[in-house]
Amino acid sequence: MHNMTCPNCSQPFSAILEQVIDVGSNPQAKLRLLNNELNVLTCPHCGFQFAAHAPLIYHDGSKELLVTHVPMELSLSQPEQERIIGQLQQALINSLPPEQRRGYMFTPKRALTLQSLIDQILDADGITAEVRQAHRARLERIEMLLETPEDQLATAIQAHDDDIDAEFFQALSAAAQLAAQRNNREKYEKIALLYDALIEHSTVGREIMMTVKSHDAALAWAQEELQALGEDVTREQLIDLVVETSEDDQRISALVSVAWPLMDYQFFQRLTEQIQAAPPAEQSRLEALRARLNELAVVIEQQNRAALEQAANVLRALLQAPDLDTALARYAADINEVFLSVLIANLQAAEQAKDISASAKLKLIYERVMALFQAQSPPEVQFLNALLNAEDDAEAYALIDAQAGQFGPELLELMDVLIDDLKQGGRSETSERLGELRGKVEAVVSG
Repeated sequence: MHNMTCPNCSQPFSAILEQVIDVGSNPQAKLRLLNNELNVLTCPHCGFQFAAHAPLIYHDGSKELLVTHVPMELSLSQPEQERIIGQLQQALINSLPPEQRRGYMFTPKRALTLQSLIDQILDADGITAEVRQAHRARLERIEMLLETPEDQLATAIQAHDDDIDAEFFQALSAAAQLAAQRNNREKYEKIALLYDALIEHSTVGREIMMTVKSHDAALAWAQEELQALGEDVTREQLIDLVVETSEDDQRISALVSVAWPLMDYQFFQRLTEQIQAAPPAEQSRLEALRARLNELAVVIEQQNRAALEQAANVLRALLQAPDLDTALARYAADINEVFLSVLIANLQAAEQAKDISASAKLKLIYERVMALFQAQSPPEVQFLNALLNAEDDAEAYALIDAQAGQFGPELLELMDVLIDDLKQGGRSETSERLGELRGKVEAVVSG
């Protein structure tokens, strides 16, 4: 824990700073560093956000890279720098198993500036200076377009059409995520406006939109086909559907993304049996299909495993954090549905093991996370959550009378979707209750 002073309101507060960045144990810290998100603090008194200067040590064992950085803004003497770096170096070494400790760890490289540190990291990743320069130019172009008046945006985009490629959209997406994490609503809205204009007026933007529409159509088709097969779909039925669709790779990809839990060992075993029983002229086509299915399933499994590992790392960090609220703010971008499933699984395991201490910590994290989800939800979703949590009809009706009038027909559409989702998810009682409340909501909305 570090004592900080807000540069905006001059009020003191305590904060946790990341100073030992070990890519092997926390790959997300590397991303925060490269995205200028590391040690970005929010003052609890005035809400001002700023980047805190702190000595850092960066370690990537896969590349035998160890770099230290002491910000010049701290004005530390050389002995003081050596003392702090020595402490961080020792903390890193102590955190590693003995078999992972190497000689290079005792002779770290140095970076005089944060940009120099980032450059050394990117050099080790094989990202050349030319590529980095192109990325900086892309960011400058984004900033230029963000400052362009809305009525001149189409002309500016068309003038730079040759420079707007897939990497440009990736950089814009990263900027949007950063703005959202820093709660910079003005910047986020500007980026959203620019994105819409790029989709409409740039060549690559129109191509992206066509791809998205095609992908969405393939997903919708896959979901409809699986629903038509019913809840008790068999592997044989799925194999028949896959074989019928084998010539359309986009639909095959959509089927795998929707039905991959069914594509287990038995699925591929039965597909192999079908290939062996097929006429020789068909076998090569079916073998190519099996290879493609296996490739897509492996990719999805790797993505899910990585997401689960990241969620577990975040949960571990929250459990160890001395200040839970500060840690939640730091890891807000990593708190999603996967994290929630990992949290609930750990909470249930702690309760079954009757581990009172762990259970209490996990319950507290669960309560704070649910409050965070609630605070970040659109007003319509917050209203429906409150409605479903009402103690009785009287409380629900009072809530509808007080708040439903501020929403339009979109609330009724959202209710219809939620009612159907609850029914499909086996929560018929909740679905029916929300359906009963919908009539009163519609009366208030339309009245």
